[in-house]
Amino acid sequence: MKYYLVGIKGCAMTALANLLYQKGCEVRGCDVSSDFYTKDKLEKFVVDSIEDIIYDNQYFYIIGNAFKNNDITKRLIDMNINHMNYPEFLSKYFKYHKQLCVAGTHGKTTTSTMLNYMIDDCNFIIGDGSGGSGNSNILILEACEYNNTFLNYNPYISIILNIDYDHPDCFKSIEDYIKSFKSFISKSEYVIVNGDDDSIRKLNKEQLITYGIKNDNDYVFNYKEINNKTIVLIDDDEFELPLLGVHYVYDFVGAYICSKLLNISNIDIKNNMKKFKMPKRRLEEKNVRNTTFICDYAHHPTEIKALYNTIKLKYPNKKIICYFQPHTISRSIAFKKEFKEVLTLFDESYVVNTFSSIREENDYKVEKDLLDYWQVEKIDENQIVNYSFDENKIYAFIGAGDIDKTFNKIL
Repeated sequence: MKYYLVGIKGCAMTALANLLYQKGCEVRGCDVSSDFYTKDKLEKFVVDSIEDIIYDNQYFYIIGNAFKNNDITKRLIDMNINHMNYPEFLSKYFKYHKQLCVAGTHGKTTTSTMLNYMIDDCNFIIGDGSGGSGNSNILILEACEYNNTFLNYNPYISIILNIDYDHPDCFKSIEDYIKSFKSFISKSEYVIVNGDDDSIRKLNKEQLITYGIKNDNDYVFNYKEINNKTIVLIDDDEFELPLLGVHYVYDFVGAYICSKLLNISNIDIKNNMKKFKMPKRRLEEKNVRNTTFICDYAHHPTEIKALYNTIKLKYPNKKIICYFQPHTISRSIAFKKEFKEVLTLFDESYVVNTFSSIREENDYKVEKDLLDYWQVEKIDENQIVNYSFDENKIYAFIGAGDIDKTFNKIL
């Protein structure tokens, strides 16, 4: 089968391209000219510019979410060429697979990656662009709530890590946001949830498998942090994580319970987790000439606070400098108070141009008003690259846009 992916550079589309390729399919695609951090995962594919897209009925076209309302779709319809949107294709292609869907506002990529380490020989599509094919009928799928994408799937097991209001450009209120997760739950055969999460605790817990530190959960865990690692205590057993931060413990326990429902032994989980490596742009740490640089995808106030806490646990006596790239104007406006609070946690905070992607246009007046409210200095890439870095400080490059390019340029 021959597939043409429109928007192939996107994280999910890159992952799908690699999965289809490993299944023996011919894969080609197109996208905008900018480089994405998925570039290294696309080296084996022909990637046309969006202006040079080819229309050929030998291909089946898969349309990425960023392009679903694009003129390309209209052209495919006019030419009677077979095509589907990304979530619709996954729903059809993996209809008879056991879909393990990882959902929630924060931690989906890390948890999906943990699950992929725990379960051998599975298919997987993960949000850092990682995708692969296995011989089993299991699909690990990072299930994003944006524009209700995850309502296209039919999970055998779903994991809901947390429900913390996000994507104000398509969910107008927290009630609207929670309603979407309720619909997702109703589609799932088994539902594993963080029972300590305030929003999740408002749901009907009778149909859910809950986990957390609180004693009223179905699975109760504890943890201790020792020598830059975390020991998780659950089911009268201990598991070692090469990570610091309670949010990673919740991610791990969600993946652990899912694995237990699939009858994976604790020994296998322990052995596989020894090989665990963080997904791309998640707490990516590099040390150069005794200076520590960190790049992370955090783009919501809750995620930034969690990242700060993790860095502080590992480097309690060092100052932390933050270079933050906001992701969409709508999110910045909706959480402007929360962003101000988390940016003040750092010893120094700077903001670079908002990354608005294809979803919206930049509004420079609004950006200026936000900077005035946050009381932070705006900085450009040249200023950062030419900065004299101090080996006694931590430099964190934070955001879901292209802040990683500055990080890599410095390295």
